[in-house]
Amino acid sequence: QFFDNGQYTENATNARPDDQRPNLIWTQRAAQYGQWTQLAVPFSRLPGDFDLTDINKIQFRVYWPGTYYLDDIRAAKQPKLVIDPAVSSGSILWDSFIGASVYTLQESTKGPDGPWVAVYSGPRTTFTTTRLRKSWFRVRWETLSNSIQNLVAFQSDWSDAVAYRPQPVLIRKSLLFSQGIVDWMFVPQTGIYEVQEASVKTGPWTTIYRGGFRISPIAANPGKWYRVRGIKLSSNGSAVKEAAAWSPAIAYDPAAYITAAGDVLKTKKAKGTTIILKGVNLGNFSLLEPWMLLGDANRNIYPDDWTIRNLLESRFGSNQAAVILQNYRNTYLQESDFNTLLNLGVNFVRLPIHYRDLRELDDNGQWVDLSFDFSAIDRIVNFCADRGIYVLLDLHGAPGGQSNEFHSGQINSNKLFDPINDSYRQRTVELWQAIAAHYRDSTTIAGYDLINEPFGVLTPAYYPTPQAGYQALWDLYHRIFTAIRNPAGANDPNHLIVMEGVPGNNDWDTLPEPSTFGWTNVMYQFHFYCFTPDNGGTCPADSLETPNVQYPAQQAFIDGKLAQASVKQPAYKVPVMIGEFSGFHNKAVWDYYLTKFKKKGWSWAMWSYKAHDYPTDWGMYNHDGYNDALLDFSNDSIEELIRKIQAYDTLKNHSANASLNNILQGYFK
Repeated sequence: QFFDNGQYTENATNARPDDQRPNLIWTQRAAQYGQWTQLAVPFSRLPGDFDLTDINKIQFRVYWPGTYYLDDIRAAKQPKLVIDPAVSSGSILWDSFIGASVYTLQESTKGPDGPWVAVYSGPRTTFTTTRLRKSWFRVRWETLSNSIQNLVAFQSDWSDAVAYRPQPVLIRKSLLFSQGIVDWMFVPQTGIYEVQEASVKTGPWTTIYRGGFRISPIAANPGKWYRVRGIKLSSNGSAVKEAAAWSPAIAYDPAAYITAAGDVLKTKKAKGTTIILKGVNLGNFSLLEPWMLLGDANRNIYPDDWTIRNLLESRFGSNQAAVILQNYRNTYLQESDFNTLLNLGVNFVRLPIHYRDLRELDDNGQWVDLSFDFSAIDRIVNFCADRGIYVLLDLHGAPGGQSNEFHSGQINSNKLFDPINDSYRQRTVELWQAIAAHYRDSTTIAGYDLINEPFGVLTPAYYPTPQAGYQALWDLYHRIFTAIRNPAGANDPNHLIVMEGVPGNNDWDTLPEPSTFGWTNVMYQFHFYCFTPDNGGTCPADSLETPNVQYPAQQAFIDGKLAQASVKQPAYKVPVMIGEFSGFHNKAVWDYYLTKFKKKGWSWAMWSYKAHDYPTDWGMYNHDGYNDALLDFSNDSIEELIRKIQAYDTLKNHSANASLNNILQGYFK
């Protein structure tokens, strides 16, 4: 965090609050425990009105507790290396400097700290690599006092090390299942591919093809697993000189669904392997949450998804509003995002969806559109399918709204559980019946998460006691369960059905024993957020300055949850998923949560993959956009909105929360 003596002082009245200032910048690297780490911040990331000639303080705003030693702080013209992960050609670019005679590019195949080997030295500012595996590059520039004798007059510092990772070679699951052939994606770094087959996911593997790209179709055998990689051969073709990572193994098994087996999850066929789902939520993709889109400062202007959508429709009409929202969704999550998740080791995503992206309702709770539109969800499911990533479909915004919360889609709507009006419950049943019918045969779909955080059942005006509200929730769950399973309905007997409890102190009491309703192949889901007050809890506020207070409070919170589960889960005989949680800026808290989940064999998804940029662990990637770049739904033209939407892509306009990602990656894998 940078301060000057002008616009960005400690007490500047014209700046945003301290924890939301636009001069807060994530470093691209995380400090590594026990070793020196160079952290670089480009001045181009600072606001245009920041006075670079009058910096008076640099403050570390987000950090793990511990002792930090600062050896050197300098401002220097350090070259910036750019590798566009969205481009599979292997192009590496760097800044040019007036007076620079020679640029030296080094590569490390071991990690960002070397050892380094020079791969280019000369006047160009571009280099193309054909490396098939992940590596790191760095560059520096020199001026020569005597070009004939190559005497160096000045040498810059090395740039930050930048990771290069080629596009993965992937089996196309859609063609495997629709045509029974093994097909894969082309990458330009190689002309030779190796395809292997196995009877089980862990092997042994047998090579069934080695050659060029799709010379002839390869027929798949039912029940077999397949994987592919790109390779480079030695000059005489007798040995593999370099090989890409293997693609995720894909089973050609139309019955390989995930299913509940007692209190664990297994694949229904493909040898019935036990599986723990470990991943992330893809929040703010379908159901817009303004704090994740624009920051807390805009919450009063745009309090919820409903306000944004209706404003766009009133200004531009429903057709143009739909174009804007589709443009946003296509930008917010792209194919490259799922390469990122694959590289992190994620094996599933929880996809929050808003019913309005599938079909619209009128004010009386009746469908307006003629049919359901699954195109936005299909796009995400297809990206995940090729990468072996499961998708849990989460109804985050149900018809009528399942609570007064903004994350249900509309603040203070809460009509779903109105005992007098059954319209919205019936629409929810119809919605799930349509979803299940559409995805009935998809083994990429892990299951159906019926209703997110159904706080509405606790509305006193609806139900006089919490238990009466819980009964209403269970009755709705049973209606949806029946509509999905019924041969006369969706006729989906295979997919996992996930029921969420009402978040609070007594999660398990908000759900029945499955045998009460005859539910089978179900999983129960809970959300663990230790806020202040967490329905009577004692956790401190979401603060960056209280790490020593946070840990024991969070530890006591999770220990209480585990104690409840130790009694209830054996009685209920269901698998458990922690569908949302946060470690609140404290490494020890993240480690404690994830270690406990691992020990219990629980599936989990942290919230969330992306968020807006302010010091937070709510996002693995944080938006770099500041006030002038944010969407202004009230005043921006269509052209301006679409231009700004392009800055909501991950690769070019989000910063990785490296410290958090390092923690999560260890547990993902």
